[in-house]
Amino acid sequence: MKVITIIIGILLTVGGFFCIFRPGMTFLSTGWMLGLMLVIAGMNMTAAYIPGKGRDKKKDTDKGNLLCGIIISVLGLFLIVSGISRAVADIIILYVFGAGMAISGLLKISGGLFQKKRGIREWGWSLAFGILTICLGVYCFFHPLASAYAIGYMLGFIVLMQGFNLISLGSNLE
Repeated sequence: MKVITIIIGILLTVGGFFCIFRPGMTFLSTGWMLGLMLVIAGMNMTAAYIPGKGRDKKKDTDKGNLLCGIIISVLGLFLIVSGISRAVADIIILYVFGAGMAISGLLKISGGLFQKKRGIREWGWSLAFGILTICLGVYCFFHPLASAYAIGYMLGFIVLMQGFNLISLGSNLE
């Protein structure tokens, strides 16, 4: 197990560096990854319908989950196969990223104001970072190419850190 963990960590580290050096390509893979995750989630929902030991009669919600699982799987397959739908998904991801940053900034600002109301001295930092995060979120809406690169870099750093973590974990295993 130790050797396998280290090998997977090295592969993730190499992949993380590739993602960092090619952030545009990394971002363009997000639609494909989303489609793959939808297929897996749909298959999981569909498989949950299969009766197991100790399960009684099927409920209507089980049939609903089966139908939903099939629909999600088909949509995920469509997203993987169709280049146009993948491009649309990538564009939507850009704007969801910007909106998420803006919402995060609003939450930071409200947290800073709540800290001020409670008399905590460091409330200004939350307020300042909230305003900065909102500005970055709005910037992402008007400059989607910059946010595409930012998403690519973030994914690269996440994969790189997971690779380092697995190498560290593997070297500490006995």
